[in-house]
Amino acid sequence: WFDESLLRGSIGRPLRRLSDPAKSTICVTSAMILTRLVLHGFRQSRATMLWIAGGYFIIGGWMWLADLNNELLVVGLILVASFIGGTTFAADQRQANFLFFTEHGVPPRLVWLSRLIVSLSWLVALSTLPITIYLVNSSWLAHEISGLCTFVCIGLTAFACGQLCSILINSNVVAAFTSLICTVVLTIWGALMVRFSVPLSSALAPLPIVFLAA
Repeated sequence: WFDESLLRGSIGRPLRRLSDPAKSTICVTSAMILTRLVLHGFRQSRATMLWIAGGYFIIGGWMWLADLNNELLVVGLILVASFIGGTTFAADQRQANFLFFTEHGVPPRLVWLSRLIVSLSWLVALSTLPITIYLVNSSWLAHEISGLCTFVCIGLTAFACGQLCSILINSNVVAAFTSLICTVVLTIWGALMVRFSVPLSSALAPLPIVFLAA
């Protein structure tokens, strides 16, 4: 469906005409388009996500073997969320897919939603193991669970900010770097809010909604 040769025909040969004109009308629903977009997004983001996952698990494995603080594994997820968000539209920017989608009438909101589903799926998959290790090694005290919730809120905010950078900035490197800088600022902001006992519901929760709605 996203192969232009299927839409334009083979080179030097016109498209084959259907004998029955009624068969030429295909009902394409939004769900069908979204499904194809999600599959397309997973396929084109595999290499980038494998690089991010490989770097994180190599560093995280070293910290775990060195018996360092397990909180560092969760803190590293904030950087992973930032990079995944900053590369949400990396392949589309690099391959100029937006022009292709526009030419073929693909709704922009469906493209955005599909890329968001793909990136969030990768983020959840990468976060499962470190968060499980953190919970297994923790004593389930109130401050530890509260700290984990704070890390998760900051991570989601960093991801939402990163995907906005990926939309607005054409260069993938600049978008990822800008997302990282914004994540550092957001982390400092979250630490200050925790230090002054400001509720996360008012300090951090509105930010992902604002970044996603933008």
